[in-house]
Amino acid sequence: MLMEVYYEHYYENCNDRCWEMEEKSVPYMVLFPSVDEMHSFINELRQDGFRCVSANHSYRALLVNLELKRCGVIRRACKHSCVGDRNYTPEEFIEEVYIPWKNRNST
Repeated sequence: MLMEVYYEHYYENCNDRCWEMEEKSVPYMVLFPSVDEMHSFINELRQDGFRCVSANHSYRALLVNLELKRCGVIRRACKHSCVGDRNYTPEEFIEEVYIPWKNRNST
């Protein structure tokens, strides 16, 4: 479920709403030109240990949470909170965020 991109323990506690007491972890928003490119990137994330918690073939917007190592495709066109309220292109995200993150976490 998409809320797992924001809350570490949402899945385990979704019924009793204990997750609401957790601090929200804000993901990045990446807008892809095509669904195929988005799925290719999701596969790359999976190879790096990420879990895809929500999928949708109608939208090309992916939330990526580096802290929780989760990603999820949005379900409808609405405002989702994301780092800096910024929508990244895949190239911007990979160059400015993902590669530096991978380099910092490779040791």
